[in-house]
Amino acid sequence: MFGQSSGAYVFASYLIRIRIRTDLALPEFVSLVLNSPIGREQINAVSRQIIGQANINSQELRELRIPLPSLTEQAEIVRRFDDARAGIEKQLELASHREEELTRVIETAVVTGRGLD
Repeated sequence: MFGQSSGAYVFASYLIRIRIRTDLALPEFVSLVLNSPIGREQINAVSRQIIGQANINSQELRELRIPLPSLTEQAEIVRRFDDARAGIEKQLELASHREEELTRVIETAVVTGRGLD
């Protein structure tokens, strides 16, 4: 989670706090839905763009349609999404290492004037 710092904080007036009824939905699941293409499409349909940011009021937020499978199913969806994301991150890391390795090979070939035997 986020690190905590001491001190007084004030939220900007344009931020809306969402309280999830945890007997109906997992916050992580709601976040996945709202950030999914279908969730973003709903938000974009009702939001107004102001200085490059989507503006949506609390009533419009309440009217968004969020599917609510059982809490068990929501937890499984979140778990599968997290597993997939972890797999993607691992593949990106491997690709980055491979790119670095190939760059070293090319640089060595250029510096030494030798081909890739």
